Amino acid sequence: MTPHEAEQLKVLQQLGRSYRSMLGAFESSVGQGLTRWRILNQLHKETQCSQKWLIQQLKMDPGSLTRLLKAMEKEGLIQRSNDPQDNRLSNVTLTPKGYAEIHQALPKRSAFLNVILEEFNDEELLAFQGMLNKLERGCEKAGIRDL
Repeated sequence: MTPHEAEQLKVLQQLGRSYRSMLGAFESSVGQGLTRWRILNQLHKETQCSQKWLIQQLKMDPGSLTRLLKAMEKEGLIQRSNDPQDNRLSNVTLTPKGYAEIHQALPKRSAFLNVILEEFNDEELLAFQGMLNKLERGCEKAGIRDL
């Protein structure tokens, strides 16, 4: 391994540690795992959508999404129903309990974001976003299509 490759590996390992740290901190702060939050938040924005659309928007594995939706339905956070115009599609909506959950979590999410990003100025955030976009493009070039 060349010194340059060793540095590249260190950066990617740090990215992984940072991501895992963020996931744990998000769940502790907001009271929801990040994936569940993303589903709830998307349904909050869209009111109703198909599972297929959620898969595309959230870039999730269909099986993983189905398992999460089943659990969330059992908890009374969402409701699933067949699409009246296309029985092959399953539509998902938030229940009143799901709306209450997201409204309770929104201020916590805002506070979480303020805390973890407080050391970044706007210019640094834009630069960081650009670097992450480059990383995603690199992953696409390497053959990983769904991040």
